[in-house]
Amino acid sequence: MKKSTLFYTCIVLLVIPTLVHAQSGGGTLVAQIDSWKATLLLISRSVIGLAAIGGGVYTYFKVQADDGGSGKKAIGNFVLALVFAALLQGIIEFFLG
Repeated sequence: MKKSTLFYTCIVLLVIPTLVHAQSGGGTLVAQIDSWKATLLLISRSVIGLAAIGGGVYTYFKVQADDGGSGKKAIGNFVLALVFAALLQGIIEFFLG
């Protein structure tokens, strides 16, 4: 058997029983996930906020010391990072909200 097939088989054999047990409602996994929802959302919002502030400051300094297009590139990277952060936050809230 190939190593990749063995790896995926092991993953399936570990994940499927956990999901079946969680779906039955009798497991503590569902209760543990419910207790971590608010904490995970708070942590993710805090990390995204700090990254946005840091990225904004970095972009500001890059634009002020414009040395041939690096400011425009920094603005583009900052905007794309904010879009990715919003998408990530939406995914977290969709699956755990």
